[in-house]
Amino acid sequence: MNKSFTLVELLVVLALIAILATVLIVVIKPADIFKRGRDNQRTSDLKNLEKIFDLILFETQGTFSELQYASSNVVYISLPDTSSTCGQWISQLPQLPSGWSYRCSATPTNIDGTGWIPIPFNQFSSINLSRLFIDPINRPPYYYAFVAGGSYDLLAQLEAILSLTAQK
Repeated sequence: MNKSFTLVELLVVLALIAILATVLIVVIKPADIFKRGRDNQRTSDLKNLEKIFDLILFETQGTFSELQYASSNVVYISLPDTSSTCGQWISQLPQLPSGWSYRCSATPTNIDGTGWIPIPFNQFSSINLSRLFIDPINRPPYYYAFVAGGSYDLLAQLEAILSLTAQK
């Protein structure tokens, strides 16, 4: 009296497992989960950058101005490019108003003022930052942008939601 599964029973069980796995994948939509995860990273990165700017402002007793390091009418973006005018990406970027330009960095994660944000974060003692944040995808349309002009904007294009802006 040996009891064992027949080949037909095993095939039926495997088919049921495959159907349940397919239904589960359709229901949980893993692509959407990854999009939301990247959006959470973007939100966290911009909030952390905002906190860093607040620390610099506190350390300099309110005398810090991003215009000491960044030009107005320039959109600094996190896309890596050996051309400071973003030549590699310019055709994929939104058109800017007259008098505005894009600025890229060959080393966007640098914190010495040569990164995508042109502020030397390593010169501020209260900042413990090893590298600048860049977008998880970091190619158009997903990249970070920084704009200075008496106050600053940090921007990111989100995948699951429209967009995120931090202003000061």
